[in-house]
Amino acid sequence: MRTKVLIISAFTKMLFLALIFFVISSQTSCKKDDDDSKQYILIYDGAIADKDGVKKVTQMAEEKGYEVEYISNIANLPDRLSGAKAFVIGGTQDDTGDLLKDLYNVQDDLKKYIENGGNYLGICGGAYVASKGSQWEDGYETGIKLVDIESFAYDGKYTDPQIISITWLETQRTIYYQYGPAFAKSNIPTNSTIYAYYNNENQDVAAFLTTLGKGKIILFGPHPEADSTWLIDTPEPLNANTWKETHDIFEYIFTALL
Repeated sequence: MRTKVLIISAFTKMLFLALIFFVISSQTSCKKDDDDSKQYILIYDGAIADKDGVKKVTQMAEEKGYEVEYISNIANLPDRLSGAKAFVIGGTQDDTGDLLKDLYNVQDDLKKYIENGGNYLGICGGAYVASKGSQWEDGYETGIKLVDIESFAYDGKYTDPQIISITWLETQRTIYYQYGPAFAKSNIPTNSTIYAYYNNENQDVAAFLTTLGKGKIILFGPHPEADSTWLIDTPEPLNANTWKETHDIFEYIFTALL
């Protein structure tokens, strides 16, 4: 009888330990899921952020199942990056100079965030500031060099909105453009994937993905997030009647980034 009692006791102990292990494992799994669910898309919505662009990035993030948080004061960026799946700076309404002044102070924190597995999406103004810099009539504007490449306006003469054609993944598409950056094909980092070219003589790059450490960066000169409501801007975009929906392009790069 004593032997039987000992066997039962040993079995009970093993069952008890197995139950404890199951509970701990379940809690760990739940904690990971909770942590994943707390990863949000952080979007710049400060003074010069284009509000329509912020709205469209928000919609895409929510469409993909992510929560969204906003940041207007870039000085607070280091404290906001830890829970961010990606940081987005979209189009800007005015000169990026003031935004750059703020970004200079946090650029090391932003680079470290990306190197450790974070992601950055820069559209139009957000692509300019992430580059090495740009040459303008009034001088050279230094960027924060998330990517070691210079940027320049694809069309520096016509500053109002226009619909242009690009080569997107080897297909011809029209897209909304307003004074956004281009990048010399020969200077694109080797660890990059080019998504789109402008249809000019030099085939300058309109959009590409590159890596920094464990993280990803996508820079996009035109506006794939634009929708039909943008075509009634004042002034109305040049060649507005040629525009076709580019939601699929925006979804593609968003998915690729994340």
